[in-house]
Amino acid sequence: MDSINAVKKLLYRHLKVTLTDGRTVYGDFLSVDVQGAIVIGNAHEEVLTSSGNVEKRNMGMVLVPKSFQKKVELQGTLEEKLRLAAAVS
Repeated sequence: MDSINAVKKLLYRHLKVTLTDGRTVYGDFLSVDVQGAIVIGNAHEEVLTSSGNVEKRNMGMVLVPKSFQKKVELQGTLEEKLRLAAAVS
């Protein structure tokens, strides 16, 4: 399957990206570059504080480098999740 077509089919799907520092970013998948960095639009971040509360922060558009991605989850069908995994790896 052509990687470009696979990525096009995933555009604007909702992602959950867990970062290596424990934060979680949610938003709409916009792009991935050849190094595996993901661009997310309408993003917001959730952080678990030391008191056990979850703090949320709107971020707009963010680029998450591959080195900061611990886990990337597509909030969609299994087929869509497999396409994203193939495009990012």
